[in-house]
Amino acid sequence: MSLTSGGAAINVTAAGANVTVHKWQPSPQSIDIGDTIDDYNNNVSGLPPSVVTAWGNNTDCGGVDDPSLSTDDDNVWKDVTTAGTGAASCSGSPGRCTMQDKITGLWWSKIQTASSWWRAVTTCQGLNYNGQTGWRLPTQKELQEAYTHGIRSIPSAYAAANTNWMTEHNMNSYFWSGSSVSGTTSAAWLVFLTGGRTNDGSGDKNFTGQVVCVR
Repeated sequence: MSLTSGGAAINVTAAGANVTVHKWQPSPQSIDIGDTIDDYNNNVSGLPPSVVTAWGNNTDCGGVDDPSLSTDDDNVWKDVTTAGTGAASCSGSPGRCTMQDKITGLWWSKIQTASSWWRAVTTCQGLNYNGQTGWRLPTQKELQEAYTHGIRSIPSAYAAANTNWMTEHNMNSYFWSGSSVSGTTSAAWLVFLTGGRTNDGSGDKNFTGQVVCVR
């Protein structure tokens, strides 16, 4: 992923890039290279300093493109809101606020009404949002991957998303995935979005979980 290792550099922000990017931050944070996913860093309060800025500044995975630029920058997330009653942005058209993970290419809706798994599936399947259909529940792995790609940093990085899309407080919950538990189809996997952990212990499909849709 660097010219210094030989060959051409890899553009990890291109949609469909076949690489997995993990957070790593050198001292003075005193985080070793094994700390690749836990934003809590031994349960200290809040995010580590500066995690929400661009990769080029501190090597963290996350951040949101500067919407004033005509081309993508080296952040992971992008406002892909289309024009509704206002400008084509989360701030201009808050009722359509949509973020894209540029690594996976997935679009993420704003948070929907918390519900059972059954209703969550039908909510996403029937969703007409941001001028688009074809939405669905994310898989268990897609929710975990979104965490790894810094979804938790978006509200801090992009004020419009914090107001109109999904706050960190919203993310501090278990979200339904579309992935049923093998051998126990009456349960489905949940992912705690601010911590990246997954759980089927409360995954009875009648449990009320948070809902976000992807396409």
